[in-house]
Amino acid sequence: KANYDKDVKVIIYPHGSHLNGLMPNREREKKLYRMIPFIGLMYRTFGKFRKVNLSYFEKSEKEIIEWIN
Repeated sequence: KANYDKDVKVIIYPHGSHLNGLMPNREREKKLYRMIPFIGLMYRTFGKFRKVNLSYFEKSEKEIIEWIN
């Protein structure tokens, strides 16, 4: 309705961190992925819901790639 001519897709993950879609892929960037415990200390939502956020990383990456293609 605001005359915005770009496609937008919004996916909401309950208790998801704002880092979803930005985190390194476990297979591609093993060194960065090891920093996850440190990230959990910096971002409380991620730390509190770590297990579910790890699954969101994989889901959001797949969604982003699918949407771009």
